[in-house]
Amino acid sequence: MGLAAVISSAFAAAHAATLGVQVDISFEAIVGQDAYGRETFANPVGLKALLQADPSIGGQELELLAIVTFLEPVPPTVPSNTGFIRQGPIDTRDRLVLPDGRTGPIVRVFDGMVSEETGLPVAHQIQIGKVV
Repeated sequence: MGLAAVISSAFAAAHAATLGVQVDISFEAIVGQDAYGRETFANPVGLKALLQADPSIGGQELELLAIVTFLEPVPPTVPSNTGFIRQGPIDTRDRLVLPDGRTGPIVRVFDGMVSEETGLPVAHQIQIGKVV
């Protein structure tokens, strides 16, 4: 068993062990633009994630609304517009809606190691900014 398989198994175990504390996050993937240049989104999909709401990051200028961690792969979204390019399974232009209805701009996406079996990151950590 290679290192990537061991790490993938560890994330699967962490996902199973934390299911009781994971929350539902609504994921709306950007899929293109309409005739007026407005962003268009796929229908919302519910995903389970660990949520750290209102995290404080000492010494940084960035104010975060939340850090969302998906402990399993997020499947890629197919754009509806030809030529529209997404930045990965989680794109910084996507929308994540927290259980309380709050949302904000995605400021950073950290993908985990890529699974040898699926070719997808085994986990994702997303920082959602606060609009002040």
